[in-house]
Amino acid sequence: MVRTGEALSVESLSVAAGDFRLSEVSFDLPAGACVIIAGPSGSGKTVLLETLAGLRSPMAGRIRLGRRDLAGVDPAARGIGYLPQDHALFPFLNVFDNVAFGLRVRGCPPAETAERVREMLALLQIEPLAARSIATLSGGERQRVALARAMAIRPGLLLLDEPLSALDEKTAAEIRRCLRDLRRRYAVTTLHVCHSMEEALALGDRILFLRQGRLVQEGTPAELLATPAEESVIRFFRLDTVLTGEIRPATEDGPPLFWWNGRAIAPMAGERTGAARVFIVPDAVRLSLQPPSGGPEAAVGPAVYWPLPEGLGRIRLQFEGGGEWTVPCRVSDVEAPPGTPVWAVFPQEAMRRIGNLADPNCGGGPVFRSGRR
Repeated sequence: MVRTGEALSVESLSVAAGDFRLSEVSFDLPAGACVIIAGPSGSGKTVLLETLAGLRSPMAGRIRLGRRDLAGVDPAARGIGYLPQDHALFPFLNVFDNVAFGLRVRGCPPAETAERVREMLALLQIEPLAARSIATLSGGERQRVALARAMAIRPGLLLLDEPLSALDEKTAAEIRRCLRDLRRRYAVTTLHVCHSMEEALALGDRILFLRQGRLVQEGTPAELLATPAEESVIRFFRLDTVLTGEIRPATEDGPPLFWWNGRAIAPMAGERTGAARVFIVPDAVRLSLQPPSGGPEAAVGPAVYWPLPEGLGRIRLQFEGGGEWTVPCRVSDVEAPPGTPVWAVFPQEAMRRIGNLADPNCGGGPVFRSGRR
């Protein structure tokens, strides 16, 4: 393994970009980590990458890569590979010269430049394209060329701005494989902007979630799935395991009950009564041909299930009472063909009440409370 990755430390970074402000962003990445940056459009993801790459100057804060403070360091001297959304390939250069560009700017000797370019072309399986014009390449081929150029300099940090967003599923799967191969070979520290939970789960060690220029949550993909800090996290990742219903007083002594589609789903101890929405942790859901007979589990249904396209590892539940969920595959739980009526079953503690019901934007602060105390 050729280790190139360096630890990254960002401390209280603030950046102005027109009327937009990236405010007080702080995080640390160990060498070799792959961290996903997520958030709605306009949240500051690209501004963050451009600032790390040296294309924007921060108003305040500190950036350290390895032992170096990057304040005032020229972009070409930072040792950072950057793959922007538009690839920024040079149409007047062929594939070989595009990949070699960063090495030549840095004064790399010609023999070493040629060796590194050939290495990247071979690793990304684009050697036959070396003499081709950029204009003749497909979207997936251009993405590989841009990735090869970013990696040819053997960066301490690799910045990827939505590298899979414009690709079809088959090509995106191939590029994901390429990214995993590059990480195994070079252990490069990576910041990867994406809009897909599947992509985040497949590639990321952790997720940084930005909204309106602020870092609102940091954690592993599993942690964000289990305890999203804001409703904006649910909406962004399409975590649609949400029920809109009502909390009613118990008919006998006991906690209030959450009702949905004319059925009591689970107790909601300590919660006020009235209209309510609850979030169910997707990874806690399993499928059953029958609803549970009581005890600590809750269920919603009936529903029919349909596998999503191969590679996503998820299924779609369509409820007779209205609404759809996307949950991880639990094929072993149900030995029945797609379209069979099933129930979505989950532990009561997997329910979270969504706060701020009247405010769909749900700005600021944690908004989830467990259904059990």
